[in-house]
This record gives sequence, C-alpha cells and structure tokens, in this order.
Amino acid sequence: MKNILVKTIVTSIVLSSLIACSNKDKHTDNIVSYQTPGAEKLQQSIIYNVTVKDQNLTVFESTPPLEKLCINYNCDGADNARKDKRSTAWTQFSFAEQASFTVKKNKVAGALSDIFVRPRRTENIDYKIIKKDLRNATITVQVLKPSAKLSIEYIDDRYHKVRELPLDGLMIFTDPLESKDLIKAPDIKSNDTYVVKYGESFDHSRANKATAVYFEAGVHELGYWEVPESVIHVYLAGGAYVKGAINSAMPYKRYQKGFKVTGRGIVSGEAFPWRADKRQNGIVPCINDKGEAIDCWFNTVKLLQVGTDQYYVDGVTFVNAPSYVITGFKDDNIVWNSNDGYGEDAPEKDPIGDDIFTEEAHYSGTLNNFKVLGNWRWNGDGAAIHANSTIKNCFISAFDDAFKTYSTNGKVRDCVIWQGDNGAIFQFGWYAKDISNLEVENLDIIHAEQTGRNQNAGIFNFADRGYNRVDPASRKSLDNSTFKNIWVEGPLTRIVGLENKQVKNQSFRNITFENIFIERLINDEEILTYAPLGNGAYKPGSVDWRGLPVVRPSSIINDSGEHGEIKNIVFKNLVIGGTKVTNANAKSVGLFTIIGAKDQVHFH
Repeated sequence: MKNILVKTIVTSIVLSSLIACSNKDKHTDNIVSYQTPGAEKLQQSIIYNVTVKDQNLTVFESTPPLEKLCINYNCDGADNARKDKRSTAWTQFSFAEQASFTVKKNKVAGALSDIFVRPRRTENIDYKIIKKDLRNATITVQVLKPSAKLSIEYIDDRYHKVRELPLDGLMIFTDPLESKDLIKAPDIKSNDTYVVKYGESFDHSRANKATAVYFEAGVHELGYWEVPESVIHVYLAGGAYVKGAINSAMPYKRYQKGFKVTGRGIVSGEAFPWRADKRQNGIVPCINDKGEAIDCWFNTVKLLQVGTDQYYVDGVTFVNAPSYVITGFKDDNIVWNSNDGYGEDAPEKDPIGDDIFTEEAHYSGTLNNFKVLGNWRWNGDGAAIHANSTIKNCFISAFDDAFKTYSTNGKVRDCVIWQGDNGAIFQFGWYAKDISNLEVENLDIIHAEQTGRNQNAGIFNFADRGYNRVDPASRKSLDNSTFKNIWVEGPLTRIVGLENKQVKNQSFRNITFENIFIERLINDEEILTYAPLGNGAYKPGSVDWRGLPVVRPSSIINDSGEHGEIKNIVFKNLVIGGTKVTNANAKSVGLFTIIGAKDQVHFH
C-alpha cells in the first residue's frame, strides 16, 4: 500500500511538472519561443505552420471583423478585404545571435511558383534563405541578427499578381533576448508588483496600489484600462495575450516621468467594437443618430495612449485595434473633430482646449521594437511621432496613416512598413501646423496597398483639406526636415503630396528627400484599372461632404497659398524603376505636377 501511494505521489509530481513546463517559454540554444495558455480559444492560423528547432510556434491570425457598424457598402473600409477573404498571421521568437525557422503552407491555392521573403533588400543582411521546397510548400530561413521583421509570401492563387500582394499574409518577428533589453521585467516578488495570473480576473484595486503590473503568459480579459497614477511599468510577458487597451494619458499622470510598457506580449483590441467609446468603457462605439459608428477621435479607445514624459515602449505587439493604435493625449492638437465626430472645427467645440496638456510638446519618449498589425478599417492609424521622440526597429501595418507626423523634433529609423489601402505613410496633417526638425531614415516599405489617387494617400503627404482649425491669418510651416534611405517594394500610387491650395497659410520649407528607391510607380493609364481593385478614388473633380477635393495627381507640389510658401524642396537620388529622377524628367518618370514652385523644387 505504501509503495502504491509513493508511486502515485511521484507520478502526480511528474505530470504536474510536465504540464507546467508545457505552459512555459521554451528555451533551446539561446532561442526562446512562447506558449500562451488559453490560446486554443484564440484565432490561430490553419494556413501556416512555423517551427524553430523542431518546436511548433503559435501562429496567431487576424481577419476583417464581420460586423460593420455602419450602413453603406465599404463604409468602414473593410468590405474589399472581406470580399477577398484576407487574413494576416504572425508569430515570434527571441534569440541571441543566429536562428533558423521553417514555414510550411498547409493550404496552397493552385500552383505554387515561388516563395518570397520581404524586405527583399535585406537578404544576406538580416536573413538568408537556406532552402525552398515548392513541392512541399516549405521554406527555411536563417535569421542573421535579432529584430528582423520578415514577411513570408507564397506565390500561388492567393497572391494578387497585379498588386503584388499576399491575400493571406504571414509575418515573422524575431526579437532579441529580453536579457538584452534596456528595461528589465519588474520583480515579481516585490510587494509593489501586481502579478496578473492566467485565469484570474484583473483586480483594479490591486493595480491601484502597485507601481508595476505584470501580465503572466496566458489570455487576459483586461478591457479598457485607465492606468492609475501609481503604476509606472506595465509588463507583458512573452505568451501574454491581453484583450484590452492601456491608457496612461490621464490628467493625473501628466507630470509623471518614465512610464513604461515592455515585454514580448500582445495587446489585442478584438473585443472592442470599431470606434469604441472610452466614455462607455469601450463597450459600445461612438454613434450618430442613425446608430452608425462615427469618428470621435478624442473619445475613441486606442490600444496604447502614452501621456507622460520620458515614456518607453519596447517589444510589445499591438493587433486588432478599434481605432488609432498608439497615441499621446492630444498629439499636437490632432483633435479637430474630437467632440462629436461630424468634423465640427469650431474652437469652442474642442473638449480639451489649448490650455490642457500643452506640456506634451515638451515631453520625450521612445517606441522601440513594437509591432502593429491586424488593422482592417478606417482610422486604423499606426503611431504618432511625438515631440522629441524616437521610433525605431518597428513594424507597422496600418489601415490609415502609418505615422501621424504632427510634432517637432521626432526621429524614425530602421522600420518595416506594410501600408494598407488607406492613408499615407507619413501624414503631415489636415490643417495648418508648425512642424520642424524631423529625421527619418532606413525604412523598408514592403507593401503600399493604396490603389488610387486619394487626396490623403502617399509616402509623404499633407492632406490640404481646408479645415480652418487655426486662425487662417496665422503662418504655419513644416520645415528643416530630412527623409532618407527609403525603399519601396511593389507598386506605388503616390510619392509626395504637398499643397497649400486649401490651407493657404501652410508653408513647406527646407525639406530633403534623399536616397528614395521605388520599384514601380502606377501611371495615369494604369490607375483607371488599378483603383477599382481596392478603396482607390481616381476621378478628377470628386469631392467630399464639404465640397473639398478627394482626388489629386500622382505626385503634386502646389504652392497656391496666400500666406504660406513652398521653398527649397530637394530630392537627392530619387530612383524609380532603376531610373534616376532629374529636373528634366520629373514629370515623365516621376509623374510630378509642380505648380507655382518650379524654382523651389530641385532634383539632384
């Protein structure tokens, strides 16, 4: 009897240990993969299988939400993606020096002719293709250094040949080991750390007493969370999948310094409706009198709002956003339509006022090694370039502007962009503003899905929609900024749009675009058949609900301002399809339309 009891106890201990190990991160030769307890209830890819050192990685998946929350066709921007049955999958692991992974596509559509890895430019720099086996639909890739963001693309019938676009995307994120991170994980043994365990409800009262909140691996139902004043560090362990949103841009935190969001976990907005209303804890959207979801920027739930000085964000993945993904409090007065969603721009309608959070212009912060994807609907912007901030080593797949470029002294470098069929990669604004000293370098744009000549689209864009958010007699300028070393793969519909035809007090001065390499620029004949493939507008004379233009030429620099001017815009080594753009061929090769500023735009 005693022997039986001992055997039973030993067996129970062994089984418990095995179960515990199965739910922990797996470490093999300086490679760490992550397990997510409860992941069986999440959306995972049945299309792709990814292995590292014979370990199966969890491959999550995002698809266009079925609910529209508005009436007309494509009113949320996602109907084309729904029609094409689009999906985006992703997985991640961390490693020290070099590592190899293998991808297998379980569902090949038709004949498989090739397998691409993007960015194609960084082959033999960031990664090396070890083996392709088209017969078995597998590819093995060696990653040569951490922080690579790689798209694996199967060229079969689910690859749009004209748009050069996989309809079932797969991203592989390869992170450095957390031991190399600048900010370490909070001490889970400290009384000041609230450890949120898998299977337990989030306890707001415990969070209110903590300085750090630590989400363990597993699925967590957080909801919309206004971070309490005491908390200065939110940590998401690898394997943590947090359904919710983190808002630290609260008035009581405005003078706090050093707020941090770090780890290898995931923040997902899948539980929120589109344009979820913070005033209703994100349970319902901002709506109009027809019951449709509307844009009420200031009041919509963002997956992360940072409203403190010296903030630091590192390593986290943000997916399935209900609206804009990463913002501050007001992002240099972005909130022209913050009150009611109808575009009301009267200053007295501004719910925050210019006297609140003006100190945000003096903050600084860093966003490092973060990833944004799974955005399918209008207002799915990526990240704000805040004043005095640095964004680096990022991946952004936005369904609106990838970067809101509304503040001064911002830096962006070493990022990979997959731009959706809406918005610009760098959006300078919709109304007059002062921006200076932007420094952008080393970007790989692996897809620019924009299909039309939409007024708000392009790599570099000022929307010029005429919203008189500031005194029309005031002078505003975007100046003294540099954008260099940018590579665009596949087709592109617009390089740049700078105009002051509507916003007549906006100037653009001393802006340099250097070493811009574009694989293919869609010409005016091609756009007629290209635009109907997505959300593209292309008919000249099209106007919005205010009678303002919706469409403009491929690339345009138009100096028609009364109080603004365009001066010293320089393109150094702009190359399109292997041909360098010069003053002589800017119109024919670059498809540039230059009005009123011919002596101020130079191609070298």
